[in-house]
Amino acid sequence: MKLLFLLTPALLMHAITFDQLCERAYNASGELMTTQGTIDASSHLKSSALATSPLSLSVDSSAVRGIDSADSGWKYGGMVHYSLKKTGASETTALLHDNEKQLLIQEAILIRQNVQISLKHDWFITLVEQERLSILQEAFDAAQKFYDIGRKKVDAGRMSRMELQRLEVEKENALQALHIGKMEEDHIQEILKESTMSSVPIIVEDKPFAFVTTTAITQEQIKNSIHLQKIHSRITSLDLQAKNSLYDGNDAYTIGLGATHEPTQDSLDVALTIPLAFGEKNEKKAAALMTQKSALVHANVMTAKKLEMHLNVLLEHLHFKEKRYNDALKAQETKKNLLNMSQKGYEAGVVSQFEHIATQKEYFDSRLQCLELKRDYINELAQLEEKLGETIQ
Repeated sequence: MKLLFLLTPALLMHAITFDQLCERAYNASGELMTTQGTIDASSHLKSSALATSPLSLSVDSSAVRGIDSADSGWKYGGMVHYSLKKTGASETTALLHDNEKQLLIQEAILIRQNVQISLKHDWFITLVEQERLSILQEAFDAAQKFYDIGRKKVDAGRMSRMELQRLEVEKENALQALHIGKMEEDHIQEILKESTMSSVPIIVEDKPFAFVTTTAITQEQIKNSIHLQKIHSRITSLDLQAKNSLYDGNDAYTIGLGATHEPTQDSLDVALTIPLAFGEKNEKKAAALMTQKSALVHANVMTAKKLEMHLNVLLEHLHFKEKRYNDALKAQETKKNLLNMSQKGYEAGVVSQFEHIATQKEYFDSRLQCLELKRDYINELAQLEEKLGETIQ
């Protein structure tokens, strides 16, 4: 008999495509929301950095006492100041903000790719758990069947109660394994449901498990890796920051226009403030940024070498795990043939019930072992894709 809780009605399942699954997960990702919000805000920050500074007004007043009383009185005036950014400072600031936005976009891409890799892994594990649950159900049904036969034999005096108790223990063990299998399937489904904010179990209709056919990670894939792209953008950012640091404190001219009233005259005043860049402050800051750039350039070279080395090693491991799985399938087929022969012998009375049960258990164990090898393969695949920064076929 099959347990009632394993019968999941089709109406309670939620069949979607893998792309739809990913889109729902993107929309539910708090990290992606935050990053996208920062990207949207970056345009306003750029406009603010390039905008003209507010006008400023300065006023002054003082008492004047002259030799002649006609020269005595109040002197007062005011001046409006306007700042005009240097063209070079504005251009560098604009490029710096554009580069910062590009870094954020790359971060968002990496988040989306990591979400996709995680969903692919979790869905493949879901398929493994479903298959495992099916095997455990078969094992329980078989144990229940042998237990029922054993009870009839005891009633007929053809089996001892001790032997029946052994069958009962086998049945209870199979039942516990089945319950644990159901819990594991529920757990991985909850992860998928939480990732997509779904209230019903999820079925991905267009993503069956398949072994990777890629035989090597190319130089082009490594070059285009989002991890290296982010380093390149950070190097560009340091270049722009170094260039922009030369304008610190001298990025704008200030023009003033005003008027002054004195006891004996009125005047129209014009002022021009030109910042001077004497001193080592800006040069020292630029030198520090260039030192950071040098370290990043070296890190970029080393990261590329590590990716080239480790990614292909992981790919070799992946194909080795596929071979182990295929070898296990062959062993499973042998166990199945033995089970068929044992079944015939049991029906003919040549093979004892407990010997047949042991053969059947070995067959179920071999099937479960194959699934564990598949799980190991899926976990290794996710590690490879995370290092590369994208899913592979």
